[in-house]
Amino acid sequence: MGELEGKVAIVTGGSGGLGGRICLALAHSGTNIVVLYNKSENTAKTISTELENLGVISQTLKCDVTNPDQIDSV
Repeated sequence: MGELEGKVAIVTGGSGGLGGRICLALAHSGTNIVVLYNKSENTAKTISTELENLGVISQTLKCDVTNPDQIDSV
């Protein structure tokens, strides 16, 4: 699949339109993905399920990237 196969990517805004497409592109490269979301938990979980159906490991985490404490906890 390529040099990203088996790596892990953290995608901020992964539940958004562009972020979701980035997640899918990474999954097609064999990259495992952490989908960060701030407000759209259901959308993030739906995207995560789609990614897992492509054969990668995916996880969702709530994170407001404007909050340093939340970034540190992620």
